[in-house]
Amino acid sequence: MSPQRVQFIHKPPQDELLKAYRSADLFIFSSHTDTQGIVLAEAMSQGLPVIAVDGPGQRDIVTNDYNGFIINSAEEAVTKIISIVQNATLCNKLISGAYATAQRYHAKNTTQQLINFYHEIKT
Repeated sequence: MSPQRVQFIHKPPQDELLKAYRSADLFIFSSHTDTQGIVLAEAMSQGLPVIAVDGPGQRDIVTNDYNGFIINSAEEAVTKIISIVQNATLCNKLISGAYATAQRYHAKNTTQQLINFYHEIKT
């Protein structure tokens, strides 16, 4: 793989971050310790299917064969990456699922969920 195809970016401004997401084909997430997975919603908001190492935050947002895949090994990651790249129908399905999932995390929707929660516990 050429160096131009893999980039490691540390704390870019938001507009550069979104541009980087839009230039990618997949979002590969290797953290075992992330507990919220909000970066996954960010990536999905730009139409990126996610391949993520299994973990609590990842399980909350990634649904296998809908918006990406949860994996448990490097070998499984390779298999999923190849299957997505070689199958346009699967890729398009995951892109659609990613966009739909990201909408649940939009500020307007999460704010409304919080308001609804407070109304429920208040009564």
